[in-house]
Amino acid sequence: MLLLAASHPLDDENLGNLELFSASLALALHNAMTHDQVQKLAAIDPLTGIYNRRFGLTRLHEEFIRSIKQNSAIGLLMMDIDRFKQVNDTYGHTVGDRILQSLASTARKQLREGDLIVRLGGDEFMVVLLGANKKDTLEVAESIRRAIEEKQIKYSDQVIKVTVSVGGASFPECDANSEEDLIEAADRSLYVVKESGRNRALV
Repeated sequence: MLLLAASHPLDDENLGNLELFSASLALALHNAMTHDQVQKLAAIDPLTGIYNRRFGLTRLHEEFIRSIKQNSAIGLLMMDIDRFKQVNDTYGHTVGDRILQSLASTARKQLREGDLIVRLGGDEFMVVLLGANKKDTLEVAESIRRAIEEKQIKYSDQVIKVTVSVGGASFPECDANSEEDLIEAADRSLYVVKESGRNRALV
């Protein structure tokens, strides 16, 4: 609401100008709100409510460049749900969606303000940890892994539990020239975790 007051009555010309002004202002505010809503929709994964792949990779690129310029650390986690296909096959995709939502919510609670969690697609997630060295990155990875392992997802009369595998890397300890190099390093750690039995964090 916008309230205008005057110390004396307005003449017809000023009243006419105010009507034009209010119409223009209403249109401008509507357009601004619509633009903000569109931008938000373009950045958010509709199922989990966290950042989507395109926006997340853009932010990672920006934060990696900032880390280089400011000579600061940045950590990256790549994670996915262990044997998620079996979960979908056993309980159905509705339950699978609830598990994805629960994972996103549970993982987000382990992050600090400013950190980013991104759904890359399917059951694959990425976490960007600002200012995190290797030790910090591993601690957050283990915190996420443990929180998800302890989480119970109730559906009808069933209680479902899942685990995640997490691989990470941190710059500048990891020799990376770009965010793609950091992603590849985190993916290599994730591959080792999967090959060694899953439900583990490795940085």
